[in-house]
Amino acid sequence: MDTMGALALGTEPPSPDLLNRRPYRRDASLISNQMIRNITVQFLYQMTVLAYLLLFDGPKHFNTLPGSSAQITVIFNTFVYCQIFNEINARSIGNTMNVFKGLFRNPLFLCIIAFTVLAQYGIVEYGGSFVKTVSLTTEQWVKCILLGSLSLPLGALMRFIPVSDSASDYAKIMESARLKLEYEENTTGKNKGGERWSLSLLVYLATILLLPLLAFEHFKDHLFQH
Repeated sequence: MDTMGALALGTEPPSPDLLNRRPYRRDASLISNQMIRNITVQFLYQMTVLAYLLLFDGPKHFNTLPGSSAQITVIFNTFVYCQIFNEINARSIGNTMNVFKGLFRNPLFLCIIAFTVLAQYGIVEYGGSFVKTVSLTTEQWVKCILLGSLSLPLGALMRFIPVSDSASDYAKIMESARLKLEYEENTTGKNKGGERWSLSLLVYLATILLLPLLAFEHFKDHLFQH
């Protein structure tokens, strides 16, 4: 799973927007403050979901027995889908919200995601005793995927947490270039009017609004049963 994620993200072509980004020092940290924010938020979400599936009402909500092979398969499947959807989140490690931008211009990324999904289906449904999984029902599959998909709307929300990289990580540049970069970073327009309301952004906004509604629809009976 980690190999497929690394391959998928490693195929992302360079964007012209990179030329507008400040240059970093050679000895700057590989993990920026924004990356730490993203990793922390997704880690907390995934650990919460796994704790729910393992320790709390997950078995009952998924119609499995605690400690059974079905419960372990649900945990495994949900975790993998959390990672798959977070790979899409990770296409942007900064504050750019539209992670769908340019998605269909990278067919290799889409092929790797599709291969991961198909491989996961094969492992769960046909792995059997070799990988210690059991076949899941359609409802269990839908719930696993929906829990994993919530990584996308969470990725949008986490970008509203104000985090900026350390000034010491940036390389020194000429004063005129520095002022120009700061002006462009602080200007909301920055020729992004069309980009801000592009088709990919509209699809992304519709997706992150729809996914929580679908998850609520499938889990509402369990949420209000007490």
